[in-house]
Amino acid sequence: MFGRIDITTKENPDLEDKSSREGLLENKYFYYFIKTIQNLLILIATDFVGDNKPNSFKIRQTYLDYNVGEVEKKKEQNNMKRNYRNSSKWNWNRQKGS
Repeated sequence: MFGRIDITTKENPDLEDKSSREGLLENKYFYYFIKTIQNLLILIATDFVGDNKPNSFKIRQTYLDYNVGEVEKKKEQNNMKRNYRNSSKWNWNRQKGS
């Protein structure tokens, strides 16, 4: 997701440029602006990713399902390793190599 915020001095006179023109002066209006943008992005992300709306992309649930699957794979791999180590073949190979 990407976007652009277009602000002007005329519409936002309290947001002042730094003398170097590489940002805004950090005054109370700056912090209000930043907080407003953060809240807007959270709202957009919640609508886009959230599962509670009928037309959402259900990305959160997809992510959770994927992670559950990965955890199950990891458990299965660990069980296979544990079973192999407990097998006589692994113990025999260890003794043979010693």
